[in-house]
Formats: sequence, C-alpha cells, structure tokens
Amino acid sequence: MSRSEFPIDPDDVRRAAGGRVPGVRLGAVSDRLAAWVDRALRPGGLAPRRALLGALAAMGAIFAVDVYTGESVRLQSLYVFPIASVALHCERRSDVALSIVISIALQALGTTLREEPVLARVVDTGVALAASLLALALARTLRRHYQASEQRAATDALTGLPNRRAFDAVLEAEIDVRRRHGGTFSIALIDLDRFKALNDTAGHAAGDLALRLVSDTLSARVRASDAAARLGGDEFVVLLRNATARDSDRIRETLVSAIALRHARAGFPVTASCGIATFVLPPASASVSLVAADRAM
Repeated sequence: MSRSEFPIDPDDVRRAAGGRVPGVRLGAVSDRLAAWVDRALRPGGLAPRRALLGALAAMGAIFAVDVYTGESVRLQSLYVFPIASVALHCERRSDVALSIVISIALQALGTTLREEPVLARVVDTGVALAASLLALALARTLRRHYQASEQRAATDALTGLPNRRAFDAVLEAEIDVRRRHGGTFSIALIDLDRFKALNDTAGHAAGDLALRLVSDTLSARVRASDAAARLGGDEFVVLLRNATARDSDRIRETLVSAIALRHARAGFPVTASCGIATFVLPPASASVSLVAADRAM
C-alpha cells in the first residue's frame, strides 16, 4: 500500500507533541544562528553599515565591562575582534580608520580611568595600536584572497567572461526582481557553427582563439545593462534586461553578424546560431529560461 494513502495531518502531529511540533523551533533558531555565523566569518558577508555599527557597539560593550571590572580583568585584547570584522566586511578605508581610532581612544580612556602610571598608559596604548594594526592587516589579506578566489571561481579562464555558475546567480537575481516589480527580459543563447571542424582541422589553439573572438565581440556589442557569459564548450549566453521581442530580434541579428564577420577576418569558417526567449512573466527558474532559449535556436 503506497504511503500517499496515509497522509500525515500536521494537527495530529502537533496534538501528539502536546501542542507543538518537536524540534521545529529549535531547528529554525540553530539554522538562523549558523547562517549568521557563516555571514559574519565570510568576507563581505555582512552589509558594511551593519558591520561597522555592530563593531562600534561591541567596542562600547568591551569598554564598559573593562571599566567595570577594573584591574581584576583586562579586556583590551578583545578589541581586535570588532576591528577584524570591520576590515573583513567594509570596503571603505574611512570605516576601517574610524574603527581603529575609536578602539585606541577607548583603550586609552580605560587606562586613564584606572589611574595607571603614565608609562603603563603609553605601553598599553602602543600594544593596543600594534594589535589593532596586526588584526587589520590579517583581515584585509584574508578579504583580498577571498575576493580573488571568488572571482576566479566565477570567471571562465579562457575567455574572461563569467561562467555558468556566475550567470545562473545573475539570472536568478533578475528573475526575482521581475517577480517583485514586473517587467520584461530576454535570454539569447549562442552556439557556434562549424566550431568542431575548426578544432579538428586547425587545432585547439585556433579553437581557443575563436572562443576568445566571441567573447570580445559580446563584450563590445552588448549593452552595459546586459550580462554575457560562457556556459561551456562553444555555448554563450546573454541576459538582455528590459528587452522586448522586437529588441531581442534586432540584437540577435547584430550579434550573429558581428560574430561571423569577426571570425571571417581571422580566417575561420565559423558562424553562430542564436535562440532568443523573451519573458513577459518571470520563468520558474534560470534553467527553465535557458531551456526555452535553446528550443528557440
């Protein structure tokens, strides 16, 4: 007997659990906490303004506890964490400089309120500055390496265009915008004709050059608001924002002609086929829109 013949009633589950579904609330909280921790530790994962305000609030809390505990507990080393957070998530140097200045000022004020000797104040301030600069340098280096790795992961190494992974993200974001605000967009799927023959007769170096010629043509011909990418092999795609069916047909003719002309000048017998799908209503997903463009090829 199939499971579908015994549907589970959520109310029955809730009654059996004493009026609540076990684990749902705790699971939701743990999922949200894990997502927040992931964003906090990932460079650029938090909005810059939120990261800066959170860091300043954390510094204020550290200062208050440090003053309250007095000589029994020293919390100066904790200032490196909000500084590192600002360095990870804020692009502007002024935000980073502000966090360091406030950190040093609070630490210097703390030593003053504790009425420490002048030499101790100078040493503590110097140590605080050195620790802040070290945290800043490490966090900024991590941010640069992370951004570089993200860029490499989203870029096609041969053509320099965004790859399928990056394009899917852009297209999903576009679909989400259209769901909320309406509007039209089109997808142009481009496939090279006689590319395999070129590879077989002239070698892979010629094939690589042909692909780069397509990349150069798309970069030069598409509008600034559009997004071109290489899906893989000899397939390319262009997201045409706010493009009607008539606009898309004109753009298709321009791209196909430009690609053929560019390859003819290079001595390659390569042309292009292009399928266009225009969406007045947003499609279910990025893959659905690509399938529609492929069918229009």
